[in-house]
Amino acid sequence: MDALNIQIDHDEDGTCLLRAELQFKGFAGCGAAYFDVRSLRDAAAEFGQFPLDVAHLPTVEGGYFHDDMSALKEVHLALKASPRGVTGQVVLQVTLGVPTDQGADAYSAALKCELPTTYAVLSAL
Repeated sequence: MDALNIQIDHDEDGTCLLRAELQFKGFAGCGAAYFDVRSLRDAAAEFGQFPLDVAHLPTVEGGYFHDDMSALKEVHLALKASPRGVTGQVVLQVTLGVPTDQGADAYSAALKCELPTTYAVLSAL
């Protein structure tokens, strides 16, 4: 059965761990990343906008940053909504990744899917 499950674990310092598990068309994966609670709430409000602002698509993305904090070097969890076509269809792009280690046992895996959805579902995020 196709399903996306999202869970939020709040920490006392104003951050939270966002976890996602996805099963879609025979593929499955999980990912997690830490976020500032306020930033995550702001992003959730953007997912609920109708119609989506194509100049600023709602996105949540977390993982390991480069040392200079300029950008993510590893994406462990990303959610991005975008319109599909001109008939009001929308998709939720889900990227889930496994963190890599720095040693000889380093490995990585990632799952990226586009899930057809509705504005009502997006607003529930």
